Amino acid sequence: MTIIHDITGRKQMEQVLMKSEEEAKSISRENLIMAEIGRIISSSLNVNEIYERFAEEVKKLIPFDRIVINAINIEKETVINVYIAGEGVGDRKVGEVYHLQGSGNAEMVRTKSTLLIQTEDFSEYKDRFPMLLSTFQAGFQSIMNVPLSSKGQIIGGLLLRSSKPYAYTDNEVRLAERIGNQIAGAIANAQLFAEQKRMHKVLQESEDRYRDLVEYSQFLICTHDLEGKILSTNQWPAKILGYSQSDLLRMNIKDLLAPEVKDKFNEYIATIREQGSAKGFLIVQTRTGEKRIWEYNNTLRTEGVAEPIVRGMAHDITEIKRVEKEREKLIQDLQKALSEVKQLSGLLPICASCKKIRDDKGYWNQIEEYITDHSDAVFSHGLCPDCVKKLYPDL
Repeated sequence: MTIIHDITGRKQMEQVLMKSEEEAKSISRENLIMAEIGRIISSSLNVNEIYERFAEEVKKLIPFDRIVINAINIEKETVINVYIAGEGVGDRKVGEVYHLQGSGNAEMVRTKSTLLIQTEDFSEYKDRFPMLLSTFQAGFQSIMNVPLSSKGQIIGGLLLRSSKPYAYTDNEVRLAERIGNQIAGAIANAQLFAEQKRMHKVLQESEDRYRDLVEYSQFLICTHDLEGKILSTNQWPAKILGYSQSDLLRMNIKDLLAPEVKDKFNEYIATIREQGSAKGFLIVQTRTGEKRIWEYNNTLRTEGVAEPIVRGMAHDITEIKRVEKEREKLIQDLQKALSEVKQLSGLLPICASCKKIRDDKGYWNQIEEYITDHSDAVFSHGLCPDCVKKLYPDL
């Protein structure tokens, strides 16, 4: 007797179980690779260091002949490739900036979604995406652009290229988007880190320039507390006063004043406390006892500090005052000289015969009397040779 068992259902069940097992293995493999990608991405703040290992893991999940990671500046409408691996495209190189418009990236930005072009004939796309023509001409027939977003804004793209037409399935698009979400965070952090480094460098350079400006300024730039203790100072006052900077930082402003003006110090501090500023002139005394005149303009700072401090700025006007004093003395000397000078000028009426001169009152005066009265000239009388011969012919 022959017994026949129908095992069709069992076979179908075995196939379903086998398929489920394969899918489970595939999902498990995908998750392991995604975890490794996450580990690689988080291993360094310098995202450039992880691109190679990142690309190797991506290729285990999604086949590609070329992978590109770019950064997009939406405001400037530019794209720059930061990483490229695989077969080349002639006009696309790392570090090269190109226009966003007319590219697959532009469509990706516009739709905020993945762009997938799979075709054996690019003619229907060349007018819409002229920037992709060189990619198709290089032999790539499957083109996938995955947006990289941070805080709701697209910052770049993950670009996968295959020379096979219809190389990418919906599942591979889904995987690429999962990968894109991971690398986008790393790129955003790297951009933030790079910007912080750039700002730190800019700030450091600015501080260096400011420090150099302050240190080598020909002005006193200092701070002191409301007791007069010097808290900070540049090099210039130390050089002028004959002290070192460290010496000055152990001194009080009052210690630098000339003896005759030390009693003005309390008045200065009171003005600063009450009005928040003080300006004027002070006389300081150098280490060798020389007196110098400084013009100052100081202000009180109370915000952002634990205790109020005074910002001091002053410049040495000793030479200016000396020149002004010499100029005033010269002017006085000139005025005195001019006051002593008597000068004859204008038209003098003089007699053609006796040579007398008529004054302003109409009187006729001997010429020597008139000149003596109107100038500092003094006459000494004598005879000229012609008169001697005329008056004393025998001599």
